[in-house]
Amino acid sequence: MDMRAVCTRIVSGSGDCSIQVWDAFSGASLLPPMLGHGEPILSVAFSPDGTRIVSGSDDCTVLIWDATLDPNLLPKQQGHVGKVSSIAFSPNGSHVVSGSSDGIIHIWDAVSGAVCLPAL
Repeated sequence: MDMRAVCTRIVSGSGDCSIQVWDAFSGASLLPPMLGHGEPILSVAFSPDGTRIVSGSDDCTVLIWDATLDPNLLPKQQGHVGKVSSIAFSPNGSHVVSGSSDGIIHIWDAVSGAVCLPAL
């Protein structure tokens, strides 16, 4: 993906359980709302190449989305028993790290969704 395109988009998560991708300059919505979480979204992030979005929610799950088309790429990642309040991709985009109110950090494979390390 063209890095200029990545730098012109903003992703937001909302209390209405939706994720939106916005044009940073015009404020226009670029994709239909992404729906999949059952509770408010607490954290969202773009992958380093801008092609995926990861989200964490009050519903204790992690979702990975296609940032160019909007379907889910992976099923809901479950492993937390508390709200997922912090989420990020690794610098190379191959892993996702999630932090939760359960006091646990998980590291996930960003392609398969498998937990890579025991809970930290």
